[in-house]
Amino acid sequence: MMKHFAVAVVGSLPLLCPFISSAAGELLLGAAGRSMHRIVIPDDYPDEKLEASVRRAADLMQRAFRENGIELSIVAEADASDGRPGYRECFESALILDNSIDWEHDTMPAHTPLDRRQFLQQTLAAGAAASLAWSPSKAVAARSPASDYQVGIYTRPWDQHDYRVALDAIAEAGFTQAGLMTTTMPWGRLVISADTTVEQATAVGEEAQQRGLQIPSVYGGGIPVQTSLQAGIDGMKRLIDNCEAAGAKDLMMGGIGREDLYEPYYKAIAATCDYAAERQVSISVKPHGGTNATGPDCRKCIEFVGHDNFSLWYDPGNIFFYSHGELDPVDDAATVDGLVRVGMCIKDFDMVDRDGTPTRIVALTPGTGRVDFAKVLQRLRQGGFTKGHLVIECLSPGDGSLASLLAEAKKARAFVEQLVADLPA
Repeated sequence: MMKHFAVAVVGSLPLLCPFISSAAGELLLGAAGRSMHRIVIPDDYPDEKLEASVRRAADLMQRAFRENGIELSIVAEADASDGRPGYRECFESALILDNSIDWEHDTMPAHTPLDRRQFLQQTLAAGAAASLAWSPSKAVAARSPASDYQVGIYTRPWDQHDYRVALDAIAEAGFTQAGLMTTTMPWGRLVISADTTVEQATAVGEEAQQRGLQIPSVYGGGIPVQTSLQAGIDGMKRLIDNCEAAGAKDLMMGGIGREDLYEPYYKAIAATCDYAAERQVSISVKPHGGTNATGPDCRKCIEFVGHDNFSLWYDPGNIFFYSHGELDPVDDAATVDGLVRVGMCIKDFDMVDRDGTPTRIVALTPGTGRVDFAKVLQRLRQGGFTKGHLVIECLSPGDGSLASLLAEAKKARAFVEQLVADLPA
């Protein structure tokens, strides 16, 4: 009786690549009729013939293992997010099958047991046919939209802690992108602001790099346009310099609530768009109440500035929040076509009853409130936001402990990663 099943690693095994380590030798695939592996197939296909070919190859592999006493399940990518090893990468690359492959001939009758040599021949035949049929044009056709978005999280959930505590937690939760927002700093509530020195911003960037984190977005607070237009311009330049020093990609502005300061505020932004572009920093504004509470409001702001380096950083949670739950961001997203080019906040919203009073909350882990993120993102994609940054802004605080926040951060990352994985190609 076969106690275990293994193969000698002697060359390229297209269909077994997730199992191959750098060390040559014997490769254990299963033992005692069990295996920790499974066969992962794509969720979507460019056409029906391609889908039939991939499913036929998966069936062939499953039967090959079964004839040798090992049962492997076949699962779709959407159901394979639990970290177990599988054939995901191979089906994305090697199994982009050409429609001309004829899978009608059944090379493996179900009643015929296979010895080890026959097993390898059958499995490698499927892999060889698949990899020989691969072409770059077909790989592009089958590409998942998930590869076009980068998922990150802001420091805001850890605003009662030093920013380095936030960066530690962000890295531990599995993120590679950390947005800078509120936290507890020696110099204030924002990690980076117009009052931060370049030396301090440089140190922040170095701390992020030490943890393997990139900085897609910085919320730097306001600029002193109430003093003068020139003071606002100078404040913008300090913010941009600080973003450059930290290695941040985008400076996210919150807009301004006072009507009398609307023009100087956006004139200061317009005057520094080129300055930012020269330093490879983009500038954006988010829906944030006041004069920029909705998509149409934000369109007016962006058109007033009139520069390619100034765009909308969408925030569906704020659309709900500042309309007291009356304006659905799914509907609002239809008003911002062409404006969202760099990124968006992943922020949820709900209205709860507290002592008989309806209360707006955004301190929620994404996916637990009212925002239909799938529909919002699909509508934004329709309007041109087909790649960029998806940065989680808030989490449910739980019991307020660091352990609770870490658990919520991991849930949020899994939710957003699944969100983009489920997008239609």
